[in-house]
Amino acid sequence: MIHLPDYTPAGWARLREVAPDVVMTFEEQRRKSARIALQWAEQGVAVTEITFDRDIVDRLTAWCAAEGRPVDSAARAVFGTMLALELVEAAGTA
Repeated sequence: MIHLPDYTPAGWARLREVAPDVVMTFEEQRRKSARIALQWAEQGVAVTEITFDRDIVDRLTAWCAAEGRPVDSAARAVFGTMLALELVEAAGTA
């Protein structure tokens, strides 16, 4: 199983405010995410989307600040993995 971020419009707008490397529009990001999900599904990999709303992006920003990290793709990958693990453990499916 793979977990992919599913940004809300407000979450994506907030991410664009705090992450200088994020340049895609919300629509471009949605198309890219759908393409990636389809590629994984075609390979037989289960895909679960995790909603990234403004609150989650604010948690990401706070985590990056606490860790002394920029809000870049590497930090987003680590945070996303931690969030996925948190959700899996909360669901009792770990």
